[in-house]
Amino acid sequence: MLTKIAIADSSSILRIGMRCVLRRQAGLSVVGEAETSTAIVELLREEEVDVLLSDFEIPGKMYRDGTALMALLRCTYPSTKVIFVTALTNPLLLKAIIRSRAHGVLLKSDSPEELISAVRAVSRGQFYVAPSVRRISGITHCEEFDTTKTARLSVREGEVLRLYVSGMSISEIAALSHRSLQTVSTQRKQGMKKLGFTNDRELFEYMLPLRS
Repeated sequence: MLTKIAIADSSSILRIGMRCVLRRQAGLSVVGEAETSTAIVELLREEEVDVLLSDFEIPGKMYRDGTALMALLRCTYPSTKVIFVTALTNPLLLKAIIRSRAHGVLLKSDSPEELISAVRAVSRGQFYVAPSVRRISGITHCEEFDTTKTARLSVREGEVLRLYVSGMSISEIAALSHRSLQTVSTQRKQGMKKLGFTNDRELFEYMLPLRS
């Protein structure tokens, strides 16, 4: 299945770089680019976009930062997944970016492989926060768990959920843990049920809580 991608950044060099990386990958297609938030909206009106790669601080008359842009996209284009690729390295600002409910967050200094991993994960319906962002922001899965809830999980259920939220697919977790796809899938479902979650967004927001 082809994943249609749009790239939004005021820097033409960065847009060209991301385009070249993505076009080498099977199943990924860059269908448009934008320099401003206004141009993003115009592009989405004309093209069906599965994943939008955008700078968080992008110029525009109406939507001058990613928070305002995300609010618009969630209401108007809910099927488009948004990954913010930012140069910001302030921990509180990175937490604010995740708080914007983006589907993924990367740094512009991250590797091309990290970009591809984020796009693949988000296109599968997962949420992706790059290791660099987690490290700078101080967000770690195991340290942020509410023990009153996670005590309900088995060791393996907790492990599967942590890996899943970090961006790994069920097949990747199965290969890493030497378990069958069915076993890992069942452990994910059982873990989410024990925690009272019905979708990935609820799971992600719980396992990556934001503390300012």
